Amino acid sequence: MHLKEKYEQSGDIVWRQVGDETILVPVHREMSDLNSVYTLNQTASFIWSRLDGEHTLQDIRDDLVDEFEVDPERAEQDLVKCISQFEDLNGIRKVAC
Repeated sequence: MHLKEKYEQSGDIVWRQVGDETILVPVHREMSDLNSVYTLNQTASFIWSRLDGEHTLQDIRDDLVDEFEVDPERAEQDLVKCISQFEDLNGIRKVAC
């Protein structure tokens, strides 16, 4: 994963902001799969909101540094972990540059 890459939400996830929480529900064809609901913490929610195909991972990392007042290394670790988890859910896809 490179910081120059851009990702966007795939459309395979339905999401809603409910109060201070972001809720993700994967869209599957089988009814039994609808039991998967994910609640994002504040950092993951912040990252999710910026996966629009316009922001690079570096942009998002820099925004994390500013928003949460963390060092760039910590922000990058959190970002990489979230991106990996969103990929595992098929919730995001890489945008061709």
